[in-house]
Amino acid sequence: MKASLFGNLRYLRLFALVAVVVLLTPSCAEWWQVRPYPEFVTAEVKPGDKVRLETIDGESDKFQVSYVRYGSIEGEGRSVLLRDIAKLEKLSKVPPANPCSPQVPLGCSVPDWAQLLHESQRHFQEYFYPSCEQHDYCYRHGAATYGKSKNACDSEFLLDMQAQCNPEDFIDMLALAGDRQIECAAVTIEFYMAVQKYGVNRYQSAKSTYCEYDGPP
Repeated sequence: MKASLFGNLRYLRLFALVAVVVLLTPSCAEWWQVRPYPEFVTAEVKPGDKVRLETIDGESDKFQVSYVRYGSIEGEGRSVLLRDIAKLEKLSKVPPANPCSPQVPLGCSVPDWAQLLHESQRHFQEYFYPSCEQHDYCYRHGAATYGKSKNACDSEFLLDMQAQCNPEDFIDMLALAGDRQIECAAVTIEFYMAVQKYGVNRYQSAKSTYCEYDGPP
């Protein structure tokens, strides 16, 4: 009985020691992907970082960075142009910041009063949420990233909503059959007119930031 008790105590001490070691050991570095575009690279890759990359020609390389220029990465006797990189990763204990991460919650740019007008708008405000997210991204990042004007963002918003009114998925198509699809088409115009008229204060031109947005992050 005593031997069994001492054996259990020994295992408990060993378990506690292992737990302390795990807690005190720094987290291991991992390879994190960085988009090979100037704004991303200059923000995330610094001299001294270790990077590995694949070129558009299929070649692989790994080295420590000496200099980061707007259009290239240099280190250990080599210089690689960003336009030649298909995939870029850096070794780090923490993930790189996401330049596309929203500082404020994403959502529909249609003013709050829109959902008070009639039942169709209340229903389709939620239904059009994917289109609204893209519209918010365009308002925030479209100018810096793609040179898009407010009118261009609004026009894409309309096209995205119209595409949602004509879904390719059979189940979604059945849900919008008949009068519901007519309502859907009508609300796209109402929402488009709303952002055209009231979205001017939300569109960011001077404060636009670089982000290759393509749907929610």
